[in-house]
Amino acid sequence: METILHTPGHLPLDRVDVWFQDEARFGQQNQTSRIWAAKGSRPRVVKQQQFDYGYLFGAVCPSNGNTQALISPLVNKEVMKQHLKLISETTELGRHAVVVVDGAGWHTFDTASPFTNVSLVKLPAYSPELNPMEQVWQWLRQRCLSNRVFRGYEEIVEQVSRAWNTFIADVERVIRRFIFHYRLEYAKNVLLRSDAKLEAVAKRMGINSEKFLSEYLVKHLNSTPLR
Repeated sequence: METILHTPGHLPLDRVDVWFQDEARFGQQNQTSRIWAAKGSRPRVVKQQQFDYGYLFGAVCPSNGNTQALISPLVNKEVMKQHLKLISETTELGRHAVVVVDGAGWHTFDTASPFTNVSLVKLPAYSPELNPMEQVWQWLRQRCLSNRVFRGYEEIVEQVSRAWNTFIADVERVIRRFIFHYRLEYAKNVLLRSDAKLEAVAKRMGINSEKFLSEYLVKHLNSTPLR
């Protein structure tokens, strides 16, 4: 219903592109994670104490794999407008972009008003699990940016840009990650709100292994950020 209310009435829903948008902070006080090392050794990882950061504005359209991003030293409505402008320019003529956002202070409806082909839809409060962009940030940190040292803002921009480009280089991976996120959300909700058995839910999702679904559900629940 929210999508319908924020879409021009003359456009059918099959000409609407749903995007998911979010921001993440990356910087010198970086995340540490497990690393490969010789058996019996205890490798050390440097943990910086400086305070240079950059904010990555990212957005993905799961239906076609289109992505848009920019990096800024701060977050505000002007930067949000710049990001929505990129999404507007990417959206094909005759189509409309509905951008799903959380309740951040700079995610206001007037940021989309300069663009005739972009509308915003806000997620319910305290529901980061509904935005699969959270999983993208986790992928970037775990695969590309953890255990890193940055000399300053310029290097943060360079490395975060490289990490984002690595993620979007495989369009199938982008789409697959978003679809799988919602399949796990579906499984979680069915199991929590009914007496359905894990085996039945796995079968309904087309997953042959009950153990496989169980392991990924545990990972999904552990990775869902709390706010």
